[in-house]
Amino acid sequence: MTDAESPRTLFELLYLFCGSFEKLRIAYDNGCNFLEFCLNRDPDWFKKLRTFVDALHWQGHTGCSANLNTGAATMLRLADPLHQHAIEPHS
Repeated sequence: MTDAESPRTLFELLYLFCGSFEKLRIAYDNGCNFLEFCLNRDPDWFKKLRTFVDALHWQGHTGCSANLNTGAATMLRLADPLHQHAIEPHS
């Protein structure tokens, strides 16, 4: 990369190199803006992507959904594949 990562940079990497978001989870310091960026550009393709803001950076996110916080107990279960069955039924 030639400059700092931005929602656009991560979007382009995923769009070019990722075929499916079925099990992909991204913890990113700017996860709230990244998710909005993706959904505004290709909502059907990105609707299954799980995006979070890591706990270290969460304290600066005052207007963001608590569902994006990896420090919350429910988010830890979502990020842990051993507990995923409690959130999403197996097919």
